[in-house]
Amino acid sequence: MNQKINYSGELMLISNATQIANAILQNEEFHVKLAAKDSFDESNASGKNISDFIKGTSVRANVEIYRSLWPWSKSNAYTTPIHPNVIYLNSRKIEDRTDKDWACTLIHEFIHLVDFETAQYFFAHGSNSRINKENTAPYCIDNLVQTLLIPL
Repeated sequence: MNQKINYSGELMLISNATQIANAILQNEEFHVKLAAKDSFDESNASGKNISDFIKGTSVRANVEIYRSLWPWSKSNAYTTPIHPNVIYLNSRKIEDRTDKDWACTLIHEFIHLVDFETAQYFFAHGSNSRINKENTAPYCIDNLVQTLLIPL
């Protein structure tokens, strides 16, 4: 399998989540359902565009664990264009979630990395607030992944 997300640490939870995320990113049903989405809020890309970008991306994301300075931080993970091939996971949140939850987060963050790679298209979600973001590409894709994970 073509691994788009790599984790070389020792946390089994994150290792399992990475395997799940990579399987979803290769899953034809995922791409068919994503491609069926005509548009997203705060985006000029269709689901087909984003599916094609995921399939054709050269991004190979490495998962790194960080510890937020603030114990009350709500952030589970983040990416930054300064490090366009790294997904950072907050160690303060790791045990609070399942491997399936982390798989969704990894894909959500991977979508940001793919977005960083595209110049002509944009498909982020603006601010970090989750309020009214369900139709932005990262959150919509997150919800799609959750529906695909229900049988697992």
